[in-house]
Amino acid sequence: MGQRKGGEGVAEEAPPVVRPSHVTLVVTLVVTLVVEVLRGVAQVDFLPSAVCGLFFAAALFAAGWQYGRYGLLGSAVSTAVGYGLGLRRETVEAGLTGYSGCLVATAVTVAAPGFRRLWPQGVGPAAPPVPATGGSGLSGERLWRGFFADIGQISFMPQWYVGLLFLAGLFAASRVLAAVPAIPRLRRV
Repeated sequence: MGQRKGGEGVAEEAPPVVRPSHVTLVVTLVVTLVVEVLRGVAQVDFLPSAVCGLFFAAALFAAGWQYGRYGLLGSAVSTAVGYGLGLRRETVEAGLTGYSGCLVATAVTVAAPGFRRLWPQGVGPAAPPVPATGGSGLSGERLWRGFFADIGQISFMPQWYVGLLFLAGLFAASRVLAAVPAIPRLRRV
């Protein structure tokens, strides 16, 4: 089993082959899939960054647990479909198959409650439930809330804190990319 070294007749044992355990393989697979799903969520803004996807997922959950759950589920299902269809591994790993599922699932979750308001009796469009009210002046608070709410519209969410989380995700991926949605909105002010 050993090899002779020199002429001394001393045998050396070959180092044992270390194979990962089943638990290690499962953990590695789960971590890989989580990263790919988060990259799919981040691809909503064309970024293959799991950290950015984590911020985006947090933004969806901040808007409502349904949005977060369905966004992640949509990304996970479309990532699995990408593997099932035999797409190139690099494509799936970059999250390019996950963003469509995330967007569609989020859009359906946002739009579904409105369907019954559009045609409550099945006869035609319904009138707005109440007339619009509120002030028309702009304050500093309205400006910054509007700025972040506008960024939140990337994923159909009107809440200002969702937009703040989206901008933080963009900033985590790249400061330059974070400026892309911010600069046009600042110019409107």
